[in-house]
Amino acid sequence: MPSLVPWHRDAATDDKRELLRARLVVYSRVTLVTFLVLALLVSAFQLFITNLRPERGTWLLPLEPAGVLPVGFIWLYLRGKERSIEQLYTTDAVLALYLGLFFGSAAYLIPDRAPNVFLPFIFMTFVVFTRVVVVPSHATRTLVVATLSVLPLLGAYVALVLLEPWRIDVPRVVFISGAAGLSCALVALAWVGSDVMYGLRREARDAQRLGQYTLCEKLGEGGMGEVYRATHAMLRRPTAIKLLKSDGTLSKKSLARFEREVQLTSQLRSPHTIHVYDYGTTPDGRFYYVMEYLDGVDLDRLVAGHGALPAPRVIYLLEQICSALSEAHELGLIHRDIKPANVIVCQLGDRRDFVKVFDFGLAKDLSDASGLTGSLVAGTPAYLAPETITDPQAVTAASDIYSLGCTAYFLITGSLVFEGKTVAEVCMHHVQGTPTPLSERAPHAVPAELEQLVMRCLEKQPSKRPASARELAKALRSLSAAHAWTEDDARAWWTGDGAKLAVRPESSDSFSPVTMTVDFADRQRDQGT
Repeated sequence: MPSLVPWHRDAATDDKRELLRARLVVYSRVTLVTFLVLALLVSAFQLFITNLRPERGTWLLPLEPAGVLPVGFIWLYLRGKERSIEQLYTTDAVLALYLGLFFGSAAYLIPDRAPNVFLPFIFMTFVVFTRVVVVPSHATRTLVVATLSVLPLLGAYVALVLLEPWRIDVPRVVFISGAAGLSCALVALAWVGSDVMYGLRREARDAQRLGQYTLCEKLGEGGMGEVYRATHAMLRRPTAIKLLKSDGTLSKKSLARFEREVQLTSQLRSPHTIHVYDYGTTPDGRFYYVMEYLDGVDLDRLVAGHGALPAPRVIYLLEQICSALSEAHELGLIHRDIKPANVIVCQLGDRRDFVKVFDFGLAKDLSDASGLTGSLVAGTPAYLAPETITDPQAVTAASDIYSLGCTAYFLITGSLVFEGKTVAEVCMHHVQGTPTPLSERAPHAVPAELEQLVMRCLEKQPSKRPASARELAKALRSLSAAHAWTEDDARAWWTGDGAKLAVRPESSDSFSPVTMTVDFADRQRDQGT
């Protein structure tokens, strides 16, 4: 369906279209409520106040439902199935033209004389400015839509002067000039107001620009920053962007460390490690990095929504995590924050229960001699290895093995290895406490060989744990329950329970897509290019 009005020439993305549709729904709903209130008031005047009910005013009675029903139909149409951008623009224009015809008819049929004939103009002013505030619109399109609304009303005033001049108490030239002047003023103010609103929206978008990446929805927020779903202007692929918090706590040294760590992480090629596409800093100094967007759920939410997992499935997932850690460890990278919330299980291509390890933001490069790696304890208390707590500089690949053991414990039992009222108490348990055997806390049967392997990962001494992630993966594959969870089982789960838990962000009226600025020039200067 071709559009009846011009629109801004920027590409109409799905997010822009959905935002426009949602705002038009709000606008049509407000208009519908206004019509209902107006219909009730006019009906009350017509039916109960006899001295305000001349014979001519009876024509307004059938006009009231004529005003309510079409607006209600447009509201329902917009709330229905997905509409194209052309259909939305056309609906916007049709609604504007209809409102002009309705209020023009009301102006012509309204009882008594001027200034009563200008009451419809007052209601039209309210409707036009409601649209300016609610509907995101380029100034040119607002100019066309406002003109469509005002022209029928102005035509009604001309008809009054030509056909029933005795109803006008002022000279005809004065009346027509006043009506035309008010109409032009209304259109001009709507045009200017829309231009200002549109400019403010653009400034809000430009305030968070990251080059060609446009933020769509906020996926989550953690202690270090926020994660957004985003799209690339040219590639059109979905991505996720993590922005570190801008609370002034990150020094230049910290930003340099994060940049180095992201550079190292981007070298990882394991299919079970989330891919990093880009990184940089915003004009206000916020560090960010761009990674692949996954259709799935992290293990923390999986257990929270589905309960503890059966042993065969846990083995299936742990083996994939080991694959990601094995490559990282062989390159000298330690994750330092392995936990369920940093592991996503997703649907990737035709694979189900496919694991992706992410958030290497705390990764430690064992070959780093630059002094950029800090000495503070890094990680999540419930998953910290004892040596990480007692000596942060003693972190090794075995520390990730311990954290993976804590993760396995949580997946199998639905509980943390150690709990406490304070962080210090939890850390003390990791250093000195003895974990309760899995079989005593798990709701499902736990094979003895799996329990022994997980408890090995939780040994206080790093030397007593599996020597590497590769060795741990090999031990997992040798378990008798290793092949009890199959691809068919995974596919069946994702068709049922998985469909309810998968991450599929919905568009929100309160979040407009924004684009962010990449510091290409600064990055080139830093690299000496």
